[in-house]
Amino acid sequence: MNNYSSDEEKLISWFQENYKNILLGIIMGLGIGFSYNYYNDTQSNTQFEISLKYEQAITAYNNNEDNLILALSDELTKEYPTNTYTTMSNLYAAKIYYINGNLEKSKNKLRQIIDNQNDKDLKSIATIRLSRLLISEGKYNDAEIMIKKHGNHNTNLLSIELLGDISLAKNQLVQAKSYYMKLLNEDLPPNKIKIIKNKISLINEQ
Repeated sequence: MNNYSSDEEKLISWFQENYKNILLGIIMGLGIGFSYNYYNDTQSNTQFEISLKYEQAITAYNNNEDNLILALSDELTKEYPTNTYTTMSNLYAAKIYYINGNLEKSKNKLRQIIDNQNDKDLKSIATIRLSRLLISEGKYNDAEIMIKKHGNHNTNLLSIELLGDISLAKNQLVQAKSYYMKLLNEDLPPNKIKIIKNKISLINEQ
């Protein structure tokens, strides 16, 4: 099960492509800092400093150097647990730990996001990834509880598919088919439709 090559990567890609525009907005905000109070100026400076550290860490990561992003993840988690850059750093750290076979550290990073991030899309990404790790460990009930609590399971198509997979793994065939049929009513790409239909066919054969 590849936890890091699915549709939720699109949101992370968007952030990666647009964070320099976010930086520009911060810089422009700093340029007119006299119109803000001291607290807002301090917040802007802090965010700018964090963004620069993040940029440096991602540059190193893209050059196959993981230490900076792992260190930044730990630093931001401690000092700024709700910051968006903390979430992004923790997503990378979770991926690195997963690839290196350290599932507990990977899960802990994802839990930090779920517990601290208010953005529903980012929280949903972490929830889906953590649920997939739990499923890979055979912890189906834990994964189901996680998705239903945090995963926007009534509207998020990835969450609905995972609930179907969990039900299938638990031999709850009627429930699994119900989840998969719900997906077929959505606007899915052809390859995904084929996958879902194959899962339904598997249920029908049993």
